[in-house]
Amino acid sequence: MIMTAEGATERESLSLEALRVQNWRLHCLTDMGLMLGDARVLSESNADLHEMLALLRNGCPVETLRRIML
Repeated sequence: MIMTAEGATERESLSLEALRVQNWRLHCLTDMGLMLGDARVLSESNADLHEMLALLRNGCPVETLRRIML
C-alpha cells in the first residue's frame, strides 16, 4: 500500500481530533470526581458521555457506572 503525503496528513489530522475528543471526555469525567484510572477507561470507551455524566450527577456509584457503560 502506498501512502501519499496528503493521505498521511489527513490520517494524522483524524488521529489528532480523536485524541482531543478523548482528552475532553477524560477531563469531563475527572471534573465529576472520578479517579484517573476509572475516567481513562470510560473516556476511551464508546459509552455516551452525556449519559455517564447524567448518571454521575444523579448519584450513580462509579462501579455501577462501569458495569452499565462497559
